[in-house]
Parts: sequence; structure tokens; C-alpha cells
Amino acid sequence: MAHAAENIQVLNVLNSNGLISPVVVMVQCPKCKKELTRPNKTWKYRELTAEFYICSNCGTRFREYVKNGKHSFTLMFKDGHYRKV
Repeated sequence: MAHAAENIQVLNVLNSNGLISPVVVMVQCPKCKKELTRPNKTWKYRELTAEFYICSNCGTRFREYVKNGKHSFTLMFKDGHYRKV
């Protein structure tokens, strides 16, 4: 679920007290490992949700693909092409 105001990825999870709590989803840059919270762009691709990121630390471009709320795979832009990480 994306937070509409800031496009921050938020999941509702069951905590140890049995209550539902919102948790911010952090995505790591595949190159420098900096944690990012906001995709630059999000779109649907068949049954997947694609999220495009540009790392604010090293400038790496990558896409995260999510299916049913779970990470499916990552593609990193390198040498003019996207490659699976």
C-alpha cells in the first residue's frame, strides 16, 4: 500500500501485542546499499507492480518488481541495459 501524500511504501503488520501497526518499507540500492523509501515512479506490469528508483547516494537506477505484496525480483540499469540482480 502506498501512502498517497508522499508515496512512501507502508505495510500494515501484526505486532507482538496482536495489534496492526503501519511499517515503512525500505528498499536498498543494489550497488551502495543505501535505504530508500520512495520510488521515483510506480506502475502496473501485468500481475506485477514495478517501482523505479534512482539512488540519491550513488545515482544507480533500478527497478523493484512486486507481486501480491512480496518482492519478486530487481533489475539494475548498467551499461545501457537493465540486468537482473
